[in-house]
Amino acid sequence: MGVLSPKRCGNKAPKGRPRHVWKVGTGILNVIRMLQGRAVAAALALSVLDGPLFLIVALLFLVFPDGRLPSSRWLILVASASLLASLTFLGALLRPGRFLFYAQYENPLDPPPNLLTDAWDGIYGLMVGCVVLAALSLVSRWRRADNVQRAQLKWAAAAATLIGIAMVTYGAGAGPSAYSEAGDIAVGTAFTLFPIAIGVAVLRYRLFEIDRIIKEKVANWDFKRIAILDRLILRMGICELLYFREIPPKVSMNEAIELAKLFSTQRSGQFVNGVLDAVVNDMKASGGLPKSGRGLFDGEHEQANLKTRIKKS
Repeated sequence: MGVLSPKRCGNKAPKGRPRHVWKVGTGILNVIRMLQGRAVAAALALSVLDGPLFLIVALLFLVFPDGRLPSSRWLILVASASLLASLTFLGALLRPGRFLFYAQYENPLDPPPNLLTDAWDGIYGLMVGCVVLAALSLVSRWRRADNVQRAQLKWAAAAATLIGIAMVTYGAGAGPSAYSEAGDIAVGTAFTLFPIAIGVAVLRYRLFEIDRIIKEKVANWDFKRIAILDRLILRMGICELLYFREIPPKVSMNEAIELAKLFSTQRSGQFVNGVLDAVVNDMKASGGLPKSGRGLFDGEHEQANLKTRIKKS
């Protein structure tokens, strides 16, 4: 370290090759100084992120698996959870003294006592209660769900159970103001696995549903022998038909057909056209084509408007 010492080098960097060594050395020393107290900074960051993390988990519970709230009444819970998440964030940031879950560290901001400090425990408990209520929304969804959605909900329920077990075990083992490294890792892992479980459930079972539709339309074909690009294009087209309300069916079909002509075999355009046309016709007949808006299908509502316009004319 003698070469790297600012005292030995003076105020100016030495000339020649040692100059580069001096720059690297002083840079490392500056980084070490910046990282001093990194554990305290990490404890502060983890404490203030509790509220936003709980809010994200609550929203995932509420909008899973179809991306919409079970009903408009749940907007009250969303607003309450958002307010409590903000208060939890501020309360953790302005908490004087030691952190709640990292009691070996003190808040480096050293804020004075305030109203949020006295009410923070209650706010935190209400935030956890909002997450629990959001998780209970899965029960009402289960009653109205089809087989595919129920398979997805099982993944969410399993991940939620894992979070609950980790948090209860942490609280019972370490206590409300104690820190347990193993418990902290367990809770962090459980929260990390939750969005992964949601993603797996969506990709696995939505893709399964689309493949089931394709198999119904190509009953005389071996599904695995269909060209891989044709399968991918059909999945994209049917996905747009099912889940993208704002895209007209003709646009989805034309794009899929053109992609098949450009990038797949010579007869792929006709094959994709036939499958998607059959899918659209079945969805129209069953009223299951979820398209709405100007120039799009809107089921009985669109037909009623058309009849009204005819009568007026």
